[in-house]
Parts: sequence; C-alpha cells; structure tokens
Amino acid sequence: MAGLRARARAGEPADPDDLPPPSPAVLAHLAAGLPLGVESDVALFRVFNGAARPFDEPAARAMPELALSRATDPAAAADRGRAAWMDAPDLLPRFRARYCTSCPGWAMS
Repeated sequence: MAGLRARARAGEPADPDDLPPPSPAVLAHLAAGLPLGVESDVALFRVFNGAARPFDEPAARAMPELALSRATDPAAAADRGRAAWMDAPDLLPRFRARYCTSCPGWAMS
C-alpha cells in the first residue's frame, strides 16, 4: 500500500493491474497536510464532489459534525486510519480469520 501512494505522489504511471491513480486534486488535498477534523473532511468532500455539480457544503459539513458530536473517543478513529494504511499484506487474512469465520462470501486466504 505504501508503495502505491509513493508511486502516485511521484507522478509515476499506475501499474496496469492497479486501480487508476488518484486525481491531481486528491493529491493536492493530501499534500496540503490539513489537520484532521471537520474542515479537512469538508475540503475532501469538495474534492470528491468535483466541479460538474454544485457542492452542498451545509450537508457535507453536517455529516462530520454529527459523527463528531456522537463520538465518545474521537482520537480512537485515528487508529482505524493507521490500520487501513499499514503496509501489511497479511492484515486482511488475519482480520478475516479472527472476526469473519462465518461471514458468507468471504474467501479465507
């Protein structure tokens, strides 16, 4: 995973077997280094929205504000982000083995 991000940030072409690379707008958002929070989330939603349709900022702002108001430990969410970006090929099989032993449709690898 880390190799994919480095490749995209370096402007190298995507591996044909990979998903398309992130757009320049997404890379610019990541490079901006905004602090985590509602403002960063709204800025990312704006990037994901694109320019083709109007951006509903009040609705986009309401989602992270509601989530933050309900969170009992907002800092714990950072742990999920760290796990998602870990360069650990065995992470998903370990997760499946531990938590999804009877999940239908999940091939155990």
